[in-house]
Amino acid sequence: MKELYMQYLFLYEQYIGLRNNKFDSRTNIRYGNGTYSEYYYDPLNRRLKNLKSYDANGLKMHDIDYGYDGVGNILHQSNNGEYVYNGAGGPYKYDYKYDELYRLIHSGGNFESNHNGNMYYNLNMSYSPSGNITNKQLYGQTLINGGVNNIDYNRDYQYNGRPHQVTNAGENEYEWDGNGNMIFRNTPQGRRYQCWDNEDRLVAVHDEGDMPQISAYLYDGGGERVWKLTGGVIQNYMNGQQIYSSGHLDKTLYASPYMVMTEKEYTKHYYIEGERICSKIGSGFQGVLTPPTSTPIDFIAGSAQICSILLREMVNRNVQCARYDGGIDIDPYLPPAHNNGNEYEKLQYFYHSDHLGSASFITDISGYVMQHLQYFPYGELFVSQRNSEFDTRYKFTAKELDNETSYTYFGARYYDSELSGWLSIDPMSDKYPSLSPYCYSADNPVVLVDPNGMWIDDYYFNTETKQISVIKTNDNFDRLIINGINKGTYNKGYLDKIANISRSGGYTFNELEIKYTKNVDQSKISYYTRAILVDAMNKSKNNSILITSGTRTPEDQARIMKNNVDIHGMESQKSLYKAPGQQVLDYYPDQEAMTDEIYRLGPSNVSKHCGDPNKINVLDIAPSSIKYQNEFKNAILNDSRVSKLLYPPKDPALHLEIPQ
Repeated sequence: MKELYMQYLFLYEQYIGLRNNKFDSRTNIRYGNGTYSEYYYDPLNRRLKNLKSYDANGLKMHDIDYGYDGVGNILHQSNNGEYVYNGAGGPYKYDYKYDELYRLIHSGGNFESNHNGNMYYNLNMSYSPSGNITNKQLYGQTLINGGVNNIDYNRDYQYNGRPHQVTNAGENEYEWDGNGNMIFRNTPQGRRYQCWDNEDRLVAVHDEGDMPQISAYLYDGGGERVWKLTGGVIQNYMNGQQIYSSGHLDKTLYASPYMVMTEKEYTKHYYIEGERICSKIGSGFQGVLTPPTSTPIDFIAGSAQICSILLREMVNRNVQCARYDGGIDIDPYLPPAHNNGNEYEKLQYFYHSDHLGSASFITDISGYVMQHLQYFPYGELFVSQRNSEFDTRYKFTAKELDNETSYTYFGARYYDSELSGWLSIDPMSDKYPSLSPYCYSADNPVVLVDPNGMWIDDYYFNTETKQISVIKTNDNFDRLIINGINKGTYNKGYLDKIANISRSGGYTFNELEIKYTKNVDQSKISYYTRAILVDAMNKSKNNSILITSGTRTPEDQARIMKNNVDIHGMESQKSLYKAPGQQVLDYYPDQEAMTDEIYRLGPSNVSKHCGDPNKINVLDIAPSSIKYQNEFKNAILNDSRVSKLLYPPKDPALHLEIPQ
């Protein structure tokens, strides 16, 4: 693994050129095969406005324009990309509509393929108040590896006797165990039985029908999948009666996130900031310090042979639990582990993702497109065009699609994109009692990404004070912020391990909460600003604060000024503002006239709340939300990064101005 880690560092430094802007948002990335991507953002709210990706010949794979509503939901995206190698790719356009809870209720799209004409789809969704799907209607076409297929269904979801576990979706039937895990599925394609262990992890799947197969999964102590065994079932009949069945299981070993080994080959994966950017088909282990076939550890009890026997027994028990009563055959060897070659690794594949991280284009070592992918909103494949035998297993949101089940493995849970729901309960569901524990990304799959099937938090590291702070969030992104710089999103467990290692190295740990009133646009408060608040909370021993105001529009500013005069009186409000603000107050109580005057004078001249958030963050904190007010105030006053602080009685709130 040391050699693999050194190769990873080499690839990061030599193969990849990555640049971020001052807000730590990616602006471009250049790959070692001559391809590159560029990212453009709205200067006011820092939302992704355009994404461009180019192949080695300079042809545009991506030229995606994004359009948003006022709260950040994507209303449309259109790709003006070109047809690239062998006619892959091309223009497409999607549009989206949401309900009042920002849940996706409609999407339509079309793709102008080079060889197969226009592909289209139309999706309509409806939900219960808690987020359960009540109806899903999808019709259109798919283009999968050259074949055009029509798709058309309208499924009502029923929850007979269960608050969140679907029992019927159209013609499909489902059953669940007492812990909320799906154990049975019956569709026109056949019956499927599933077995779960005592930690609610999927351990076996048995498909009956015309093409029966079995699959088994094994996990490590941390819950990460380390083995996948899957294969078809051969059935023997005599005089029309089945007398015996046997399944030969092919193995996949997940040695680490950086290496995956199958019966045919092993693949090395390279990441930047938690994102897979390259996969290389390995050519052998010649010269490595610890070959895979060696025995670097001593068994506390037993031996490698005994461990192999126990593993086979465990798999056999699991598939029997999934109602399979035939035999199984598992080859005791994994051939790629015995590869002693040392050739140059020519099979290299680079991932070019969309805004969700889903694999969109995949290029080879020469920069030619080998695969192009598009998805329906909830993750089903819409388009898959291939120019080689390579078919990435990492598709929707860069998670592994298990071809044997069509489930996507997210780490903590398995996801069924056709059902548009999880197979088991969210382990963090107690934090979100109003939301169904089976709904994917709060029913907004166009904007939100579930990194691993769990709702998780933001980690703030201050290397000067040796402080780790975890902020509870209401989204499903796991972020790492070091000294005020957002370092990106990471897989579940990684930040926990980093935090634990850091704690053993002298860091202290604290859980904090930053809350916002509904009128505050959180996207305009930088992580640099949030890190300053975290530092002040730690120094003052406050675990919670409430932000009541941030960046304002002129309309918001006029409304707030009018309301404050109503509550506190004109004299107190005029004392807060300089001449331009006082001129606006002269138009009180006519809110529309006050708004016009703010525009005429220049919004930032009236209040810094109306300034450019890229240059300065201005926010108000409710004093009543701060337990130790004087300590918090002193922590802010002693922080040179804060240019201005007002507090009662001068200002009814704690008013902070923080240059960016």
